[in-house]
Amino acid sequence: MRILALIFSAIGIYELLQLVNVEVVRFMPVHASGPEGGLIVAGMALLFGTAASVIALMLAFIQFRRAQGERGARLLLAWCSLVPLGFITVFVYAYAHGV
Repeated sequence: MRILALIFSAIGIYELLQLVNVEVVRFMPVHASGPEGGLIVAGMALLFGTAASVIALMLAFIQFRRAQGERGARLLLAWCSLVPLGFITVFVYAYAHGV
């Protein structure tokens, strides 16, 4: 469970960095064609990153319950809780500033 939670968390972080790259920094990737390329990348990063981070959070919670609150399980749960919070923060920042 721990390894799967870490893998899904890493996927979530990668997608979060892509979302920050497109929405906040506004750097358009080279492989994006046309003006809508960044929106497609941002949409896919938001969709897949949120799904991966929620799966990681669920797996970390299951590990936390099975390990009965040991220190490593608490740390994993805290880390996997921060990843969806990052997506919420970027979403609020990007759409509050009229992106």
